[in-house]
Amino acid sequence: MRLSVRLIALGLTTIWGATRVAAQQDPQFSLYMFNQQVLNPAYCGAPRAPQIIAGGRSQWIGIDGQPNTVTLSGNMPVDFLRGGVGLHILHDRIGPFNATGVKLAYAFRQPIGKQGVAIQIGISPGFFFRNLDGTGWRPPETYADDVIQRVTGLISANNFDLDFGVFLHKAPMTERENGDKFWVGFSANHLTNPRLKNFGPNFEILPSFNITGGYRFLDGPISVVPSAFLKFVGNQFQFDVNANVHVRPMVFGLGYRGLMNTESIIGIVGFHASQRLFFAYSYDFLISALGQASSGSHELVLTYTFPRVFKYYPLDLDTKHKPMVR
Repeated sequence: MRLSVRLIALGLTTIWGATRVAAQQDPQFSLYMFNQQVLNPAYCGAPRAPQIIAGGRSQWIGIDGQPNTVTLSGNMPVDFLRGGVGLHILHDRIGPFNATGVKLAYAFRQPIGKQGVAIQIGISPGFFFRNLDGTGWRPPETYADDVIQRVTGLISANNFDLDFGVFLHKAPMTERENGDKFWVGFSANHLTNPRLKNFGPNFEILPSFNITGGYRFLDGPISVVPSAFLKFVGNQFQFDVNANVHVRPMVFGLGYRGLMNTESIIGIVGFHASQRLFFAYSYDFLISALGQASSGSHELVLTYTFPRVFKYYPLDLDTKHKPMVR
């Protein structure tokens, strides 16, 4: 979701805040089901093995100043902490704005019964570094903040940021299972409501609230996984619905996104190159008026999951000394 500056003069269509400008809010992610640490710090440790996830998104191809996002995340379970820890790095560029975020995360894990169900509660402190390059930029005359109208060079702002999340899931208990049986997550991001005073009196990062969920039907060679994602920022909201069909080693998916006056049909394809390495690609086809100016959006996610190394986990699962695949 973008509740950022409206750069019609640059051909970039985003959404205005009426009295407050939510400068460069969080980017969209079509592959949210494969990159959940970006959305929710409570996900850390949920894969029950060390994991690295890299992602990239190029949004609204063909529009000058289009959003581009790169993420790199890592998380791992830590037995003596009764949960998991993680690190998340994000770089986002939209028009003249740049944002780089670095956040640590910890999630406390509480098992529920002996069937792999657990609830995790996570917190993620960190910093965001934002800058606005006004060189050669001429914003629309109707821009809400006259301070930005006068920017002709580079201005920056650094802010402490804090996220919180809850994640409930049922982890796989046997070698045959392809992934979580179900998951439900809630996260509240930017709880400190950072204000970018150098950009102008009305610029701030509004708290955002995310809800995700999914359920896996069938297990084994073929499974079907519908999922949903809701996001709220101020009085704006975004919703995604998606269904992925896993036919080992491939994944095929179709989704829909609704965001104000911007709607998209999303196609997904994924490939398990090995037990540990997974690759996914999505293409967003715009079905709203914005589609007349853009050919769509592309997104990639690459995941590598290391062997499980902690005795905390059942012995019949994959471990460093007893891998499922040799």
